[in-house]
Amino acid sequence: MLDRNRNGKVTSSDCYKMFESPSVQKTYLRDLKIGNRYKQSDREKDVFNFKWGHLCEEYIFQSGRLEGFINNNNEVNPTIFSSKNNFHCGTPDFYKIDDFGIVGDIKSPVTLLGFDNLIFPILDGEKDGNKQIELIVNNSKEGKKYYYQLISNAILLEEKFGVEFKKGILSSYMPFAHELIDIIKFAEENFTEYYSPILSGTEKTLPCLLPSTDYENLGEYFVNDLYHVKFDITKEMKTNFIKTLNEFIKEFKNN
Repeated sequence: MLDRNRNGKVTSSDCYKMFESPSVQKTYLRDLKIGNRYKQSDREKDVFNFKWGHLCEEYIFQSGRLEGFINNNNEVNPTIFSSKNNFHCGTPDFYKIDDFGIVGDIKSPVTLLGFDNLIFPILDGEKDGNKQIELIVNNSKEGKKYYYQLISNAILLEEKFGVEFKKGILSSYMPFAHELIDIIKFAEENFTEYYSPILSGTEKTLPCLLPSTDYENLGEYFVNDLYHVKFDITKEMKTNFIKTLNEFIKEFKNN
């Protein structure tokens, strides 16, 4: 669960706003001041979207689809607070410490359009992960958000473990229709009350894919029903991020 101490800090999930227009930056600075960024919306749609994503993420890990990776959300303290900047924190979904250092996040859109916005480069045949993420950033509504989220979390993991994280994975998931029964069963057996917005629906109303060679025959980019966009996180990317963060925090302190 999200740590209350995140309030008033630049988090990985919101840090993309530092790279937006001056008006967005100004609003973000205001929200940081009043510390209300993590106030959960009571709107039914937002609650459903949030809990659907959480359910899919836990289902993915419990079914062994990310074997070899650490499920950070199962850690006692999943939120990582920067040891170098008191205003920076984040909560990676998963990571692996190896020769590269890999950080990843799982996205489970509730619409087919949202899902296609995250995997269209793969469907279009682009095989270079760096180009895939560039296309997503430049053409998807939330592409920039997810890109900077991974860079931010890579920086935080480096500080925590003293190991360089060089790879980011944007993993997208939407279950095929035949999986919905298993997901509903998983929700019923785990925190039933928490998942009540999802369980109150039916299989027909939950987001899913129909079997299709367009979605299934994608080689290394489609593993265990997850679509992976894997790209390099360079030292330059992290240096530029930290520079922008420091400038933003300076502005925050001066206002």
